[in-house]
Parts: sequence; structure tokens; C-alpha cells
Amino acid sequence: MATITLCGYASFLFGWHVHEKAILLVIVPFSLLALKDRRYLGAFRPLAVSGHVSLFPLLFTTMEFPIKVAYTVLWLVVFLLAFDRLAPA
Repeated sequence: MATITLCGYASFLFGWHVHEKAILLVIVPFSLLALKDRRYLGAFRPLAVSGHVSLFPLLFTTMEFPIKVAYTVLWLVVFLLAFDRLAPA
């Protein structure tokens, strides 16, 4: 699982054409890895938060701004509570 995560991260960092959704190639396998081992959780938190905030340009109108901010804050609260409880010590 760590190999898949590192390959996704390398393709994101060194890819020729990187767009907002490409960070999901790193976040999705890394979330499974962070749930499996708590040592990865410290590195996963800032990556997941910055990765999800980097998706903001996909919703670009002013009417969508409150929705995307509310969704991201709700996701952040659920993520912090759930991952702290589910990741083994």
C-alpha cells in the first residue's frame, strides 16, 4: 500500500500536466494507510487538508463558495474525530 501511495505522489509531483484532482491519487491510498498504522496519521493530516482545499478552484462561482467551505469544514471535523478514533495506537 505504501508503494502505491508513493507512486501516486511521484506522479503528482513530477507529472507533466497536474490538475486539482490529481492529488486524490495520493489521498485515497494514503487514507487507507493512515487507518492501518497511526504513524502515518501525522503526515496524512496536512496532506489531506491541503489536498481537499486545493479542490476549491473546481467550484468557482460565488454561489458555490459557502457550500464548498461548509462541506470542507464538516469534512475536517468528521475526519479528525473519526481517524483519531479508528487508527490503532
